[in-house]
Amino acid sequence: MNPNEFQQLVERSVLQYPLSEGQTEERIIELADLVHFVDCFRPSLKINDDQPVGFSIVEEQGHRIGVIMQNESDCRGPQTFASHNDLTTLKRMEGLESIWLVIVNSSVHGNINKTGQLSVNLPDTGFDHVFSFHFFSHQVNQFK
Repeated sequence: MNPNEFQQLVERSVLQYPLSEGQTEERIIELADLVHFVDCFRPSLKINDDQPVGFSIVEEQGHRIGVIMQNESDCRGPQTFASHNDLTTLKRMEGLESIWLVIVNSSVHGNINKTGQLSVNLPDTGFDHVFSFHFFSHQVNQFK
């Protein structure tokens, strides 16, 4: 995605929702993480024009996929993640085929997990797929 397309995505995703300055900054970071994740993991994914607050939507071959980008440092326990019932409701309301959780490590000098293990304790939730994504090394690992 080129810078002009990213700016349009941000404008569509941020301006349509009343957000505080801090929430706007967080949303822009989530969108940057999403764009970079898609480029690294599967460039064929299309980022949907409508990006609700709290999650993002990508499409693949006509299937809508919800993507929740979660910063690794914010994963502090089971309460961090949505419940199975919440995810089921989100799927139904948004017409999603699946919901992915992407745990983002954005540390420049952070350890890159080469063992294939997730660095946070992930409770058994209703996420269809779980990924770790190291932003600066472009490394994506799928755990579920």
